[in-house]
Amino acid sequence: MLTWEKLMHAWGTAINERKPDALLPLLADDFLWVTSFRHAPIGAHLEDMESFILDAPLEAFEYESTIHNGEDTIIGTHLITWDGVPQKVMAAAILKDGKVSKYHHMIKPA
Repeated sequence: MLTWEKLMHAWGTAINERKPDALLPLLADDFLWVTSFRHAPIGAHLEDMESFILDAPLEAFEYESTIHNGEDTIIGTHLITWDGVPQKVMAAAILKDGKVSKYHHMIKPA
């Protein structure tokens, strides 16, 4: 079962090491990053994620906490530095067949 912590460790490897293949296998074919923020994809789909991981001004991605692990939804927080500014993120992933189908997030300056 995919958990928030597993997903965040995959995101962390993808961003910190610029390795999209750490995250992409966890995203469903119909993946949609529903929410957006400054310079991030708006309604990003699976095919947009590799370039986002490689090109976005992200650094220091770090798992912080799990709020909920369920069969169809996982929720938690992580820390990220975007363009040199530390951020705290709360997010929810909607799962479909064990993969992330939709991803929502909210950001607060750390």
